Amino acid sequence: MDRDTLYKELERYKDQMTAAERSRAYAAGEEVDRLPAAISVRETMAPLYGYSVSEYRRQFAVRAAVYQQAAREFGCHGIAIGPNLKKIGEALGAKAVYPEQDADYLLQQPLTDYADLGAYEPPQPESNAVLKPLLDEIGRYKAHFGDGFPVKTEIGGPMSTAISIRPVEMVMADCRKHPQELQRLLDFSVECQLLWVQTAHRLFGVTGVNIADPAASLNLLSPRLFRQLILPRLRRLVEETIRITGKRPSLHICGKTAAIWPDLATLDIASFRVDDCESLALLQQAAGEKIAIAGNIPPVEVMLQGSTDQVLQAGKRCIEQASGNPMGFTLAAGCQLPPGVSRENLLAMLLAARKYGRHARKGRPCAILA
Repeated sequence: MDRDTLYKELERYKDQMTAAERSRAYAAGEEVDRLPAAISVRETMAPLYGYSVSEYRRQFAVRAAVYQQAAREFGCHGIAIGPNLKKIGEALGAKAVYPEQDADYLLQQPLTDYADLGAYEPPQPESNAVLKPLLDEIGRYKAHFGDGFPVKTEIGGPMSTAISIRPVEMVMADCRKHPQELQRLLDFSVECQLLWVQTAHRLFGVTGVNIADPAASLNLLSPRLFRQLILPRLRRLVEETIRITGKRPSLHICGKTAAIWPDLATLDIASFRVDDCESLALLQQAAGEKIAIAGNIPPVEVMLQGSTDQVLQAGKRCIEQASGNPMGFTLAAGCQLPPGVSRENLLAMLLAARKYGRHARKGRPCAILA
């Protein structure tokens, strides 16, 4: 599909509802114009609007402009700001690296000897030099956009937070060699993230929470270790988040997760986004009566490297497999979009939701067009 055809198709299948209207009506079990589709705004989207990643990081005006334009172009609804996967480790002394045109990463995590863990305290969001700017950012967005542009927060799950504090190779060895010490670190990780959620809710009324725990993937852990080490802490993180905010959080775990879907279905989560290495159809069979699901267009092979036709067909397959999920379905990439995804491929994903997800209702498969 060439660019002109793509834009003609987008004009042919126009949205009839705003993202907020669609979200509310779909959650209530009403028919909506199309399936929800989630395109998250990240720093790597900045080049689409003529900014560098580093400009996006340094300047609030650039971030606000990118969010505003992405909301207009792709229907992105709201902003997610928080410690996510790395900021707790950075707040405790890990060295963060911020490349000019790429995503950040951590070096030199601070905890190398468990004898030091007892001296650690959860970083205070209102005074910590790494976390306070994130709180300030929430306030600036709320002042800039008003209540019509919701602000959520993103936090890391127990395992992903742990590897921001202690080197990943040590944590993986701890699973067998030092499981009791690792459980102390995992509990501490949960405490750190809950303190952030509590503070963001108290100061700004933030209720939406997205939890990501890619390090809890079955590519890294066995189902037995997941149930022993991660599930109890993830359950506490979910339950306490609900107690603090009054709303259920969403969850994403990268990679293989099929063997733990029955476990995830016992968590009181709003939705689970599954990676593209797994089957949406099988996830629906295993957990669709308990949780909403989201996914799972391949972020690299299709969204980054594929053509607009490949994106459209991948979106169609996802909708065929999961649009009838009893608790609801959102079309999304299987994981975070990498740098370099084109505007046309993002629009093709949106077109898939408009064209193949028309007249959607939770629990009812969409009538797929040819």
